[in-house]
Amino acid sequence: MSEWENIEGLEGWSRKLGELLEDAAKASQSENFDSRLKENQRLIQFTIESWPNTPEMKRLDEIAYEAAVGLMKQTIEERIAAITSRTGIYQQLAKDIRVQTEANHASADSIRLKAIVKLLDSATETVEAAKAAQEALQSGPDDPELAKKIKLTVTAIENLKKSIGNLTAG
Repeated sequence: MSEWENIEGLEGWSRKLGELLEDAAKASQSENFDSRLKENQRLIQFTIESWPNTPEMKRLDEIAYEAAVGLMKQTIEERIAAITSRTGIYQQLAKDIRVQTEANHASADSIRLKAIVKLLDSATETVEAAKAAQEALQSGPDDPELAKKIKLTVTAIENLKKSIGNLTAG
């Protein structure tokens, strides 16, 4: 199984880049060219495998690419500085992603609440219309079956309104 399988969404790819940057930081402290090259190749592979190509994902790819380049610097000090710089940028981007994710969840909650309020308003109008129909039936022709259906409808809608009210209160 490839290390790139089962990574989903921007948050998943962001976590993976965090892991790669940690490994790159360790490798950057080594004079062992092969270990640095291995981490360099993993970072480059990240830029190939990551998706979708949103602006945020492109920023992650840029961080991975710059870190990969940093691993190939001549001295340990140059490598550590390059990886540290990329890790700082990554941390800021990860924070931005978390903030945006929270805002997206809040927005979705707001949309759901608006739909519930609209349903409550429609249910209230339906109950009022059904009650008006009941009154009209009492003064008009006798149709007990229709009156019974209207009463059941009013009861069902009022129960629905109570359930929705309990959802919005909790």
